[in-house]
Amino acid sequence: PSPLLINELETNSIMYMELGLDCNALGPELLPYLDLFGTIATEIGTEKRDYIRFAKDINIYTGGFSHSFSTYLNREDKTEIQAILWFQIKSLSSYIPKALELVSEVFSELTFSNRQRIREIVQREFAWTEHHIQSEGYNLATSRVFAHLSRAGMINEYVNGATAYLSLKELAGNYDAREEEFISKLEEIRNLIFRKQGLTISITAGGSDIIQSKPLCETIQAGLDNGSCQGVEPAFPALPRNQAFCTATEVVYNVQGCTLFTDRTAYNGHFEVLKTWLSRDYLWNTVRQIGGAYGCFIQFNHITGNIGLISYRDPKVAETYTAYAAISDALRKLEMSRPVLDQLIVGTYGTFTPHQSPAARGLSARNEFLSGITPEYKQQRIGEIIDTTVESISAYAPLFEKLQSNSVRASIGNCEKIKKDSALFDDIVEL
Repeated sequence: PSPLLINELETNSIMYMELGLDCNALGPELLPYLDLFGTIATEIGTEKRDYIRFAKDINIYTGGFSHSFSTYLNREDKTEIQAILWFQIKSLSSYIPKALELVSEVFSELTFSNRQRIREIVQREFAWTEHHIQSEGYNLATSRVFAHLSRAGMINEYVNGATAYLSLKELAGNYDAREEEFISKLEEIRNLIFRKQGLTISITAGGSDIIQSKPLCETIQAGLDNGSCQGVEPAFPALPRNQAFCTATEVVYNVQGCTLFTDRTAYNGHFEVLKTWLSRDYLWNTVRQIGGAYGCFIQFNHITGNIGLISYRDPKVAETYTAYAAISDALRKLEMSRPVLDQLIVGTYGTFTPHQSPAARGLSARNEFLSGITPEYKQQRIGEIIDTTVESISAYAPLFEKLQSNSVRASIGNCEKIKKDSALFDDIVEL
């Protein structure tokens, strides 16, 4: 049987379900089309219902049917990667059977016969993605940086990063010539991932809705292929280490990252407080107040030990990278009063134990289970956060020297600003 993750919570008679499909059998030739596949699968309809009837029924019986993609590394075994395409659906108690009937149809009777509708979805998604890159381009730069730092990052780059965007752009621009090949890729993805083996189901609901949903999950499983599918170890081509992407915007997004923790035991809750100081104090003052950026923040994965520093709507390029490089020196000279440290600890504690809706709590529990995060592990981190001292923060200074010696850079945005500091990059691409 497929893993069934159950979160019994008071949800005001709403059932939230996520159905995860293992994507480890997909290679680099298919991964760039996975997000498009997910969009098409939630809209195109089935052999029983055309897309108009399907859309009406989704609106009648559900509160939404969507998809997302995630990669998971287990805290105890960082070599094993789970790549999962999630389909999310939510429904009122009285509509659960109808809602899950729709999911079951998609999983067993998905059809790509409506070529015109697929063409429309591809062109719409390209137009939306192109607009998104102009306004929120940091996602592409961040993805490209993390692609260098882990295999999971490289898989994400192929599904949601610049690689996926360039594939979508090429497909949308040459759709007539590429249509047959694209439809065959969609069918190949469907055949490789719509399988019982590798299906994970997560339910967040009240007790009676869980009882109602469980047998319906078995019906969904029954419609999937029974055969096993071999995972692949795809060989990804090398990417330029320091890269910039030119767009038509007036600003730039600058991302620099590295593997900060090669020794997993060196990470603890003190580092979470340091992250808060970096965001609220150091980066705020250097990149935002002095540099003029709209914002600056951090992405960090405590399982891989990888960190990314990201500036948001930034008028500068070289100056921002100089500020990143100076973090280790700033940490060595760090001084702060006890009240200031206490504020940082309280702020960190708040982000570590956020107030969440039942649906968000269910998602967090799902992700923590798949990553091997236990309540004991979280409690230990909270204890370390509370016990943080200025000295324990400063002790991380040597690690940040890697931002100078062993980092990856990616910028996206205004061409003139990027080319003025072109010496920072190995490669500049026009998007």
